[in-house]
Amino acid sequence: MKKYVKKANLFSGRRVHPGGILPMIHWNNAEIMKEKRGVHNMRKRNLWISLAAAAVMTPAAGASAEEYSAKEIEMKLTEAAMERNIPPEIVKAVAYAESGWRQTVDGEPVVSEDGGLGLMQVTPGEAAVYDEERLLTDIDYNISAGLDILEEKYGWTGGLLPETGAQRTDLEAWYFPVMAYNGLVQVNSPIYSDSGETNLNAYQEGVFSTVNSMDSNLETGTFSVTLEDLDYTEEGVGLSVTADRLEPSFTTESAFFRGEGDAVKVSSGANIRGGPSTGFGTEDDVQGPFFTIEDPVVYDERENQHFLWHEVQPLGTEDRSVYIAASLLQPADVSPLPLSTASESFTDVENNAVIGRFAASDFVGGYNNGTFRPENNITRAEIATILTRMIDNLPEGTDHPFADVEDGIWFEEAVTTASASGLLQGQGNGIFAPNKEITRQEIAVLLYRLAELTGTELTEKNDQTMTDVDAEWAEESVDVLTRADVIAGVGNNKFDPESPATRSQVVTLLYNLFYKP
Repeated sequence: MKKYVKKANLFSGRRVHPGGILPMIHWNNAEIMKEKRGVHNMRKRNLWISLAAAAVMTPAAGASAEEYSAKEIEMKLTEAAMERNIPPEIVKAVAYAESGWRQTVDGEPVVSEDGGLGLMQVTPGEAAVYDEERLLTDIDYNISAGLDILEEKYGWTGGLLPETGAQRTDLEAWYFPVMAYNGLVQVNSPIYSDSGETNLNAYQEGVFSTVNSMDSNLETGTFSVTLEDLDYTEEGVGLSVTADRLEPSFTTESAFFRGEGDAVKVSSGANIRGGPSTGFGTEDDVQGPFFTIEDPVVYDERENQHFLWHEVQPLGTEDRSVYIAASLLQPADVSPLPLSTASESFTDVENNAVIGRFAASDFVGGYNNGTFRPENNITRAEIATILTRMIDNLPEGTDHPFADVEDGIWFEEAVTTASASGLLQGQGNGIFAPNKEITRQEIAVLLYRLAELTGTELTEKNDQTMTDVDAEWAEESVDVLTRADVIAGVGNNKFDPESPATRSQVVTLLYNLFYKP
């Protein structure tokens, strides 16, 4: 007779067995807790009730298997999910609902009374197509089998399950597949049939409660389901979702699929740390709100914490890495505004349609006498004004710290926004130096920063190298932009890096970066 390592499913569904208390995996970090209202608070309360009802897993005779720590299991689940393009947040929560993140107890495989096997609790009918021994002893094989089944349920979308309008990497796209993973049964109905109220005891509600509890800054959308959307096909047992389409209140894209080099912005008031744990001190001198991702998947150093960190660099800095909880970051969502096809004319500009189009777009302006003065050297105040006019969705600053930027002066708002965005910084000692001219290498660094922020691809089109750029902070920017045909030298592989940039040169460079076909 086969003996079992008995376990109770952590949430209501077709595999519920009585038992004692399962040791908790602590998701929440008190420091980053935030208030959640409505169903999300109810979901989280329901999670802890479910945890308290979970069973102790007791070892039994059978095939032996390796023991893994919670952190090792988290990493395995995350990596397997990412290979399948499934949000790891979903996979980790399903595995926790199924087995409490247990493949084994005291070296013996976890087997439920209904025959669910291992970490992902692959059931006998499903196990028929898999090697049962490997499901019990090989955690990677067990995870893969579970993801096969979850993907199969996702494939039911648009057929047995409704369309949601969410993308595959959105957490909400997996709400109904998660329900089907446990079973299309009435106990998993999104609402109670007698009252129409949300069924917080449904398996998928418990899974999404865990998703939200892994990181208290994370919040997922909810579905408004009515009795007309469901068919209770067998009294007390069967359930089908008859609605063709049910959309969530909002969608939440998995943070795990952000990539190296992606630009992100941080929530106001977020803690920026020197390492991937709240045990590290805050880096209070780091300016935001924009950062570029250095490493998108960094695990918390503590064994019992399972939210995701990003290693990031503040926009415009080099060799300075900090860490921010991924749920506190959003895509930068910054882009250049469209360039007008119309053109304005200036008395001192001939055969330069680009300047005319920039003027028609209100990105640049001329002087009262009808001139543009294209050969004038551009100042820091002027470049701040151009950038804040042409780059959409920059955060508006409310104040600035610069003693040399007078209240009400024509460039005050532009300097405030450019400074708050991290595009242009002060010169030290509370000085912005608005009338200071910008050098060619400074413009190159600024353009490279803009490319990072807007996600503009810089494709190498030549192998030219400038030989006179000695400043380490400018070398990479000049090199990349030269090879991408955004900037050009002055001849003989010279860039003339310390010469001032002119008004016409800056307009041309911005056109090359963002608008040139």
